[in-house]
Amino acid sequence: MDIRKKKNKMVDILPSDDSNGKEINLNREERLKKEAVKPIIHLADISVKESEEKPFIGKQAEKMEILNKFSVPNYDQENIIATPEAKNQTAEFDKKNKIMDFAGEVFKKSKEEKPFLLEEQKSFSFKKYIIYFFGIAIAVSALYAAVYILPKAEIAIVTKKSAWNFSDIVKMSKDASGINLADKQISAEIFKDVKILTLSFPAHGKKYIERKAVGEVMIYNSYSSQPQALIAGTRIESPDGKIFRLDKKITVPGAKIEEGKIAASVIKAAVTAEKAGEEYNIDSVNNFTIPGFKGTAKYGGFYAVSNEAMKGGVVGDILFPTEQDILAAKEKTSAQLSEDMNSFLSSQFNDDFKIFEWSKIFKITKEDIDKEADKNGNFLVSLEGEFKIIAFRESDVLKLMSEAAKQILGQSFEIKNHDLKYGIGQYDVDGGKMTLKIEFNGEFWQPINVENFKNSAINKKEDELKIFVFSIPGVEKATFSLWPGWVRKVPDSMDKIKVRVD
Repeated sequence: MDIRKKKNKMVDILPSDDSNGKEINLNREERLKKEAVKPIIHLADISVKESEEKPFIGKQAEKMEILNKFSVPNYDQENIIATPEAKNQTAEFDKKNKIMDFAGEVFKKSKEEKPFLLEEQKSFSFKKYIIYFFGIAIAVSALYAAVYILPKAEIAIVTKKSAWNFSDIVKMSKDASGINLADKQISAEIFKDVKILTLSFPAHGKKYIERKAVGEVMIYNSYSSQPQALIAGTRIESPDGKIFRLDKKITVPGAKIEEGKIAASVIKAAVTAEKAGEEYNIDSVNNFTIPGFKGTAKYGGFYAVSNEAMKGGVVGDILFPTEQDILAAKEKTSAQLSEDMNSFLSSQFNDDFKIFEWSKIFKITKEDIDKEADKNGNFLVSLEGEFKIIAFRESDVLKLMSEAAKQILGQSFEIKNHDLKYGIGQYDVDGGKMTLKIEFNGEFWQPINVENFKNSAINKKEDELKIFVFSIPGVEKATFSLWPGWVRKVPDSMDKIKVRVD
């Protein structure tokens, strides 16, 4: 039945009320409240006119078909009262629609999330490519390491040894040049140092003495071009009236005339104070006068100057060094001077030089000792010493031994190990000569140039390497090691080759 064509009003038939036995008609709202088992489907939004113009489609058409099939025949235009069969069909239909609606929502959501899934897929693909790249890089690196980095070769060579000994006198001379195998002689060198050392020591002697101060003056002549003689004992006077006398006769040269002016001449003279005593121990003076010229023109033309103080004047008890004081002072000063000079000369040698204590000579060449003590009771000892050392280079001894051994063993042999001892020798330091007993016990071999060997061993296979090694003169045995196990030839880099020669 098509409800769009029927315009009859649908009326429910209700049972009678038991209270009064009368039939009661209810309006639409009241019927909906009373009829709980008969759901009402509202189609108020759909007019009959619109239904005729716009046929139902999809879910609405299917639902209306169910209602038409199971609804009661009498209905009005606004309400359709469904039978129980219609309600069951409608419930199943609604359940199906809910499932379809949920599936639609899921599909819609999946479409909305698809770009993110694509991005994740792209990210996964990018990570996959990175993993592939690093995998390939690791594989290439491993291959490179296996071919170029890991391979190495170790070669141990044992050479033949020959013993040779020497026990004889060897000569050393400063006049020798190089090594003389026929005379068994090598060159020697003389080292020499001269030094002065002055030390102060306390004096223990005591005596009474009267002594005059002494010193030196410079006497000037600015008076005349004629020389002027001054006899011994000529007085010169300080500004404060202290008199000193010339120790001996002198002649003051005449002054010179330069560009019309007088240029004074000068001469040095020793003087002694007129009286004993410490009051004549005066400092330097710029203008000594000569009292003998007083009252003449020469008095202003001749004068003297002392550049250093006058000293030594004393009257009374003084301290002086005794013979024991002087002997002890000289011994200490000499020992200190010798030690200083020995240390200085020894610092000039390198480790190659061989020096013996008995090949050192020290002697005192000059001495100056105070006869009296100063005001503090000390006296000075000044010694000049000369220190000489005759020495030779141990490398020259080994060269001599090597040359002598080659005459027996062959020119290709060199010293591998040795023991060298020196006996007591005889020396002439002043003449620069020395003889010395030499005890030499040596082990000789034919050395192998390791760098040249490595260069020649590059890229050789094991058999080729074996032939090459044993073709070298003096090789007794050899062992080879190539690593890792797959390596079958010597690496092509010298840095990868380790050679030990014994």
